[in-house]
Amino acid sequence: MSDVQIQSSSQMPFETRRRDWIARVEALVNQIAEWSLREKWTVERHEKSITERLLGTYEVTEVIVRPDGGELLVNPVGLHVSGGNGRVDLEGIPTLSRINLIGVADGWQIWTDSNVPLRVDWNRDTFVQLVRDLLN
Repeated sequence: MSDVQIQSSSQMPFETRRRDWIARVEALVNQIAEWSLREKWTVERHEKSITERLLGTYEVTEVIVRPDGGELLVNPVGLHVSGGNGRVDLEGIPTLSRINLIGVADGWQIWTDSNVPLRVDWNRDTFVQLVRDLLN
């Protein structure tokens, strides 16, 4: 029998968890930016500071997508959230509608603002439809 022990994400040192979270957010915003540019939507990136009790203060990228008819703010919220391994909100302007992307083992799960999971895969088609729905 092996003496190797596998740590769960909650047992990882906080610095490692913070680096992993920042990398996952960066991959997500890059994916969203790529999908948006394919739709010929303008993309603007900004740095955002987040402070979490266990992780301290760190910088992540947030994105503003500008399709016709409004804006979509891709807003990282934090790693330590109830029911998941990180949360990033997609917020429609001017409607103020929002959905949450909750980190799960194999990527992202989509949740409504009323805590109902949308049982659809996170992919380009779903993203484009969500943008249209959030802006109308």
